[in-house]
Amino acid sequence: MHHMGFSLPLGILLKKPIEWAAQKLFLNAYQASDEYYWQLNKIGASWKNIGNDIEYDTYLATIFSNGLPPLSYIAIRSSSSLYKKITLKLEAEGPFATYQEIIIIHNLNEKPVIKALPSIPLKSMWVARGGIMIPYGRVHIEVIEQINNKNQDVLEGKKIEDYFNPSYTEILNSEFVKRWGYYWNVDEINWQKQYMKDYFYMMLIFSAGHPWKSLNSFNPRFILFKILTNKLSLSIAFWSKNLIYGKQIRDSIKKQKEDI
Repeated sequence: MHHMGFSLPLGILLKKPIEWAAQKLFLNAYQASDEYYWQLNKIGASWKNIGNDIEYDTYLATIFSNGLPPLSYIAIRSSSSLYKKITLKLEAEGPFATYQEIIIIHNLNEKPVIKALPSIPLKSMWVARGGIMIPYGRVHIEVIEQINNKNQDVLEGKKIEDYFNPSYTEILNSEFVKRWGYYWNVDEINWQKQYMKDYFYMMLIFSAGHPWKSLNSFNPRFILFKILTNKLSLSIAFWSKNLIYGKQIRDSIKKQKEDI
């Protein structure tokens, strides 16, 4: 009698060890790039005035945002006074609907209060009707009431509001990759590779006084430049300096912060 053996394909058996090894090798560099992006783009990085002494900032989530579910947020603070109660209305105007949130905050002072905006859809782009569509454009924020510590509404019937058009540059110009169940911003990794490419251009092309368009494809400098700056070569050069600890990219980010 023959016994039928059952064996898993080699790829399935090796999948988890390979993922574990990849995470050990690459995670630190991904974290460094992602953390730096969010330091520059986090909520509270760019305050706007609405009224006399109320400030706000927003984080509008995209299809690349993490979280279960990913949410947009608004941060509110007072620049001077204490307010017992603040009520705001936020509306995002889309092509098919207006998305509205009523935000109520108690005991507002200089310490920011952050509120989720679950009604606001994720920023994205898609092609329809022969053009590029977005879920919403202009965002309107209005202060409905502003009660001070004497229980007085300081608005006194005045209309206090602000408008802004949200940027979609993170979808157009930034790059996010999904690894290990998380979206990582890799703008800084890409910038490091571009910096290496620019360095090779300066060393091999510009230093020889050869304008790019006049170079002969058989010129040794041109050939070496093309070899060193193809996608694979730049990836090898970057990761050779950043495996496991992400040291080079972290040192570069630290220097960029010091130069600001």
